[in-house]
Amino acid sequence: MTNKDLIERARNADLAKYLLMRNEPLQKIGNRHQHKLHDSLVFVGCFYFWNSRAEYAIDYLTRHLNMDFREAIQEKENPPSQAYFNTLCNSPLLLKKIA
Repeated sequence: MTNKDLIERARNADLAKYLLMRNEPLQKIGNRHQHKLHDSLVFVGCFYFWNSRAEYAIDYLTRHLNMDFREAIQEKENPPSQAYFNTLCNSPLLLKKIA
């Protein structure tokens, strides 16, 4: 697998399921997960939305879990518990930015 493929898989991972494995305080609301400490922080598939910004899963790991890019990619390949993080975002449509 090339680095480009690895990065693409990490970007498209189901972020909420990964964060639940890390014991982040999320609650499921419909097809979304909302952070219990920040109600404006919402996770849907491989995207997260916070203050009207939509970003990829890997961006969350680097910006909010203080991982460097290489560490975030390695974390994706070797998650803290189960290998679920290999699941790709299966949404057939791209999500729009929340306005």
